[in-house]
This record gives sequence, C-alpha cells and structure tokens, in this order.
Amino acid sequence: MPFYLNVQKETMEPSAVLLMRRVGAYGPENRRLMNRMKGWISSHGLWEQKTTLLGIPWDNPSITKAEACRYDVCMLWDKETIPETDEVVPGQLVGGMYAVFLLEHTAEAVQAAWSGYSAALPALGFTVDASRPVMERYRKELVDRHLCELCVPILK
Repeated sequence: MPFYLNVQKETMEPSAVLLMRRVGAYGPENRRLMNRMKGWISSHGLWEQKTTLLGIPWDNPSITKAEACRYDVCMLWDKETIPETDEVVPGQLVGGMYAVFLLEHTAEAVQAAWSGYSAALPALGFTVDASRPVMERYRKELVDRHLCELCVPILK
C-alpha cells in the first residue's frame, strides 16, 4: 500500500510568505518552531480557513553539518502590509511544478512520505528537481480533516 492517499501535479505560483527560521539539527525543534508559528498566527488573529503553512528543510543533513541545517516555517501571505514584529520576517516562495502527495496528518504518515517519495516519483513519471526544497504543506482546510501534503519539486 502506498504511503499517500492521492498524488497530483500542481504548479505553485511564486508567493510572499512570513517565516520563522531555526538553524540546527532537524528533529523535535522543528515541531516546536511550527507550534511557535501557530501561536503567533493565532495571537494575531490570522488563523483563517485559507491559512497555509509550509515546513521547509533547506539542507540535506547527509552533506550539511547538523548544526548548520536550516528549517523554515512559513505562512503564505497575500496582504499588502507586513506586520511589524521581530518574530517573523518576510520571504519569498519561488514556486514551480510539484508532485503533491496527500497524506494522513500523522507523524507516521509524514515520516513514511519523507522515506518513500524518492522511490515513488519514477513510477509516477516524475523527476525530482533538486534545485528546490521538498516542503510539508499544511492547509487549514485539510488539517481540519486530519490531512496534510508533501510537495516535491519536479521537472516539467
């Protein structure tokens, strides 16, 4: 049985984001950063049905020292003004073509997706684009249904 419920090809447009970053070994601290971002969003009244969060590990820990690995938690931002705060900073999502795997929103399913996507891509006719990071995407409308997504950049 595959690790995903569904997969589709999607073109993501370049988008503005608000982000929090941490540098260090991937693991439980990434979840803490996600929770910190969720707290910030809630405290600013920004938790809405269309809210989308991204978890983005930028570095491959097999070639980057653990203490230098970067992890961002981003919120897609479509408003004109940027909140004045030291907690989040503006950033930009490059966009492009992605294979989007729909997953159950459990730690086990997300881990299975990270372990299995590279083997699944060729069978689905996709080739990974290693110039862009793989992202976890948490759209509130899906999270409310206990679902999330793994977005893998692919070549056209």
